[in-house]
Amino acid sequence: MAPTELSGPTVDFPQNLNVHSFVFSNPFQHAVNPDPKQYPDHTYDGQTVPPHKTSIIHDGSGATLSRARLQLDSLKVARSLRAIVGNPVACAPHANPNEPVHAPRTTVLLHLPNSLAWPILALGTFAASCTLSPISTHLSPRELAYILAKARPQVLVTTTGADGEGQLRKALDLLLQGEPQDQGVVKGAMIRAWARELAADWDQGRAARLQKGDSLPFRRRRVWTVDLAGGADYYGHALNKHGVSAAIDPRDWTNLLAPPPGSKQEGTIEGTSSVPFEVQPMSPEEQHHRAALMLWSSGTTGQSKGVLLSHRNCVANTQALWHYNMHFKGISRGDYGGGERWLALAPWCHVLGLCTLLLPAIALGATLVIPANPRFDLPTYLRTITKYRITFAHIAPAVAVALKTTPALDPSSPVSQGIDVSSISGFMTGGAPTSSEIIRIVHERTQRYIHMGYGTTETITITQTSGMGLDRDMYGPRDELGSVGFAAPNVSIRIQAPPGTSDESTNYRTQEIRDAAKRARERGERAPLDPSPVGEILVKAPAVMLGYFSGLSSEGGTSALDAEMTQGAFHPGGWYRSGDEGVFDAHGHVWITGRIKELIKVKGFQVPPAELDSLFAGHPKLADAGATSHQHEGLEEVLMLVVPKDRSVLASREKMQALMEELCEWVKDQTAHYKWPKFYLFAEAAPRNPTGKILRKDVAITSGTILMAPKTSRGPAKL
Repeated sequence: MAPTELSGPTVDFPQNLNVHSFVFSNPFQHAVNPDPKQYPDHTYDGQTVPPHKTSIIHDGSGATLSRARLQLDSLKVARSLRAIVGNPVACAPHANPNEPVHAPRTTVLLHLPNSLAWPILALGTFAASCTLSPISTHLSPRELAYILAKARPQVLVTTTGADGEGQLRKALDLLLQGEPQDQGVVKGAMIRAWARELAADWDQGRAARLQKGDSLPFRRRRVWTVDLAGGADYYGHALNKHGVSAAIDPRDWTNLLAPPPGSKQEGTIEGTSSVPFEVQPMSPEEQHHRAALMLWSSGTTGQSKGVLLSHRNCVANTQALWHYNMHFKGISRGDYGGGERWLALAPWCHVLGLCTLLLPAIALGATLVIPANPRFDLPTYLRTITKYRITFAHIAPAVAVALKTTPALDPSSPVSQGIDVSSISGFMTGGAPTSSEIIRIVHERTQRYIHMGYGTTETITITQTSGMGLDRDMYGPRDELGSVGFAAPNVSIRIQAPPGTSDESTNYRTQEIRDAAKRARERGERAPLDPSPVGEILVKAPAVMLGYFSGLSSEGGTSALDAEMTQGAFHPGGWYRSGDEGVFDAHGHVWITGRIKELIKVKGFQVPPAELDSLFAGHPKLADAGATSHQHEGLEEVLMLVVPKDRSVLASREKMQALMEELCEWVKDQTAHYKWPKFYLFAEAAPRNPTGKILRKDVAITSGTILMAPKTSRGPAKL
C-alpha cells in the first residue's frame, strides 16, 4: 500500500552558527510577519532584544539575570571549560552523512534542577563546542551509574548535599565495584579506568576545600557544585572582580567565571579586556555533525539511550518555533509591557523543557520565571502566572488534567482568590495525549485554548496545533481538536505500514478507524474526518537526531554512533520511525491512534491503549486513567487503571465495584467490544514520567485493587 506523506512550510535557518551564537544573534529581528492583522505583535520591527532585558527570574530569591549577563557569564564558563577539556574534537569529512563529531572527553554532564546556574553552564558548554548532557535529578544511583558509564563525562556539575553529590558518588561507587559491566562495545575495563580517574580527581577536589593551598591542577577540577541550599541568588552575594561568589569553595561553579590559572586574562579586571571567549563560526558541515546535546531517552521501556543532537538540530527547531507560533509576541517594550514571559515548569534536562522552552526563550528575548519551589503545586503555579503576568503557559499533560477540575479556577471557591490567568494567550502541552474533552472543559473554564504539540527526543518538534480559539479562527473551522496538529516547518511526515504488515491487516485496521471516526462524529464527538490509511508515523526534518551514542569517541578511527541501534530507528531513505500509529485527516492534521509496540492483541484484534487512556480520562468520575495488557489464563486482556476523582471510593470495595459496573456499561457505547477492559485497577495515581507520559510497563504493577469485569459486559463469547 502506498505511503501517505505531507510536509510543513519551508523556513530558512542559519547553517553556520553555534547554538550559543544563534540564540544571541537576534535571529527574528527582521522576520516577516505573515499575518499582521490577526497577530500584530508577532514582530520585532527590525529591533534587537535590549541587552538589559531580564532573561531569568528566580521567584524564590527574586534574583534576576539580564540577557547581557547571561551571554557574558556563559562565555566565561566556555573559557574555563576549554581549559579543562582542551581543544574540541576535529570535524573531518565523513562518509556517513550523520556521523557525529563527539567524544566523552568533551562531555559536560549537568545534574541540576532548573536554576539560575543551569542556562549559564549549558550555553557555556555550547560556546566551547563541547557536548551538553543534562540528566534528571530524580534518577536512582543505579540509573545514574548506567549513564555515567556510557557517557563518561569529563566535567560534572551537581548540587551540594545528599541529593546531588551524594547520589552521583553512589553511582560512581557502583562503577568502581564493577557495576554495570559491559555496555555493548564499551568494555567494563574502560569504564572502571574512567571511574577510578574521576574518583581520584573528585576526592582531591574535596580535600582542596579544607586546604589553604589548592594543589589540584585546573584540568583535573572535574566535579563542580551549585549550592541551592544557600540560596539561588549567586548574583546577590559579594562578588570579586571576576564575578565569582565570595563563598570560598574551590569547587563552586562560580569559579568557572574567573580566568583559568595561567591564562592571559588571569588578573585582569572585568571590562578592561576583550570578550572572555570568542565563539567560532561553524561551517554547514560542522553545524550538522558536531554534537551539541546528548539527551537520554528510554520512552516507556528499556535502558536509556544517548540521543545525539547537533547544533543544526537545535538551531533549525528554534527557528521553526517562532514561525509556527504566531501568537508569540516580539520585542518587549519593558519587562512587563510586551514580549513573552514564560514559566520554567518543564525540566530543562528534558527535550521539551530545553528545546521548546529554554532555547527559544533566549532566542526570542523572553523572560523565564523559575518557580520558587521545584515541587509542583497547582494553586501556587496559577498564582505565579498571575504575579508575573505570564503570556503563555507550557504545561505537562497531568497539569491539563488538573485544570479540568481544580477549584482554583472556580470563582466561587476561596482557593481561587488572587488567581487571574487572563494574561496568557493559551496553554501548550505535549509528551502524552490530552483528550479533546479535557481541552474543551479547560477552554470553558479559562477561555484559553490548550495547544497540542507532538515530538520526541530524537526529532524535537514534529507537529503542533494552530490557532488560539477552540473551534475556529479567521480562516474558519479548524476541526483539529483531538489531533496533534499540522507538520511543523521543515518537517515531512509519512504514514506507512510497518515492515512485515500485510495489506489485509492494514486495510482492516484502517476501516476500523474510519468506522469508529464516523460514529464518533455522528455523536458530535471529535474524530478525524476521512482518515487516511493507517500506519507508522515516519519523520524527516533538519531537527532529527544524528543517532544513538555508541559510548565511543569519534576520534581515533572509532565511531560515536551506535550503528545497529541507529539503523533500527530509521526506515530506508532516512525516515525516523516514531513507533506511533497514526492517520492524516482530510485537513492534513495528524491523529495518533496508538503505539506500534504497545498494541494489545485481544483475540486477534489490535487494541491501542492510548485510545483507551483518552476515552476513560474523559469520564466525569475519573481523574486519570491508563491502559495496558494483562495475561489471564494464557490470553492477553485489557487492564484499565482508573483514578477516581472521589478518592473515598478507594476505601470501599463496594464503591469500587459499583463504579466499575458503571464504567462497564458506559464503555459499551463508546468503542468496540474487544476493547472493553476485562480488568480494572483502582489506584491513587497513574504512573507517569516527569513529562506526563504514561509508563505503560508500570501500570499493571501499580499498587491498588484489581477487579474483574462481569462476564455479561464482555460482548460476544466467540469471534
